[in-house]
Amino acid sequence: MSDNLQCDRSFAAIFAENWIKITMRAAPLATSENTTETDVVDTQTAAVSPAVASAFDLFLRYLKIERNASDLTIKSYSEDLASFQDYLVDRVGPIETLDELTINSLRGYVAYLHECNYAKTTIARRLACLRTLFRFCCREQLVKANPAKSLRTPRAGRKLPHFLSTEQIVALLEAPPATEALGLRDRAILETLYSAGLRVAELVGLNIDDWDRDSDVIRVLGKGRKERIVPVGDHAQRALRNYLVVRDRQLAKLGERTTRAPRARAASDATGTGSSAVARVSGGRVARGAVFLSDRGTRLSP
Repeated sequence: MSDNLQCDRSFAAIFAENWIKITMRAAPLATSENTTETDVVDTQTAAVSPAVASAFDLFLRYLKIERNASDLTIKSYSEDLASFQDYLVDRVGPIETLDELTINSLRGYVAYLHECNYAKTTIARRLACLRTLFRFCCREQLVKANPAKSLRTPRAGRKLPHFLSTEQIVALLEAPPATEALGLRDRAILETLYSAGLRVAELVGLNIDDWDRDSDVIRVLGKGRKERIVPVGDHAQRALRNYLVVRDRQLAKLGERTTRAPRARAASDATGTGSSAVARVSGGRVARGAVFLSDRGTRLSP
């Protein structure tokens, strides 16, 4: 299932859509005169007991109400449980309660998923669904023991990451125009990210005092407010110096505008005419200590 799928249907609609097969299996089967005793037995083999269907129903409601799961998550869990139900019908046979399942039954389900050529990520997700299901059933005393407790998830294979070629990196770093103030800023951003290996949140949090120009290093405040010192390459230093020139000019212009703003506001108050432009200029908070500024002089946000 795609993670980008948008789902705005109600929980009831999703539940009905994904569990129609199970409710049909759980319902009593009508027989006709032409139905043989063997046919009745074969058809009832696929039946789901009301106790099992009720446990699944309670589990989905628990996800929706107590864990506040999204409709998409509910739909995903419903499909995972339906897959498990198909395995029980095909390989295990009719069961009255979930207590009849053992660790061997669940291991058989893992083998069943491998036989169906499911991706390892899909298998891991469906086993996670079963773990959550049986933890819930243990909490609600629907089962005496948790057979999924010792169930191991197959190790997912690692994929090689996608990366840019040298030519693509050079094209990216040179994309911002060097003749514009914002272009110089964006070049400094890209060069610093590439040279120092920073996260975006770390980059926008940099202050002027964090850059030691003599030692060519910057002090970074990372996750968990952990501080580290990282070197900055020659290209990044050059880009930073070029940007700081236009940054100082930007701050000087903003200083002039914020100085004029109170006088203009006082004049507008005296004449009774408001000025939204003056309010916008004076209302902004200039982040003079930040390295990278927006065109309004505020710190960039990640």
